[in-house]
Amino acid sequence: MQNLRDKLLKAKAVGKKQARAAKTAARREKKQAGSPVGDAEELQRRQAYEAKLREEAAAARALQTERNAAEQRRAHQERVNNIIARHALPEIEQGEQRFFIVGPDKRLCRLYTSPRIVAQLSDGQLAAVAAPFDGRRAFRLIDAETAARIEALAPERLLFWNKDGGDDPAYG
Repeated sequence: MQNLRDKLLKAKAVGKKQARAAKTAARREKKQAGSPVGDAEELQRRQAYEAKLREEAAAARALQTERNAAEQRRAHQERVNNIIARHALPEIEQGEQRFFIVGPDKRLCRLYTSPRIVAQLSDGQLAAVAAPFDGRRAFRLIDAETAARIEALAPERLLFWNKDGGDDPAYG
């Protein structure tokens, strides 16, 4: 074939561009034809590589989903913490009357306060919520409106709230 091409080129029956195009086309055909054994191996390698890429992409998507969920949980907790910090009573009046609350660590917390605070807790005007530990106490007292918001956002943070407001007939 090479000789025929050369002869046609010498006889000026075919131009240099046409000869080069024919040579390139012949090389491409030969390359695409390949050997049947090599094609099967190449196909198997390509399929293994594509499967590996799919697995890596799925793992990356799962990791990103997990990170997004963790970020959403953290943002939600931060929002709840901000609400508690903004609406918590700054100081609880000290007194002689005891009020017990089960803390976030499931331990019984004793609160010595005034009868007015105890009455507000009993009537449902105040509620106790778990707060991030700051060295003072593990809970904060908030008003009923804020307690309703906390109950909607994070009910697990609500430690004590008498929603009924002391309407229990057993207590007269």
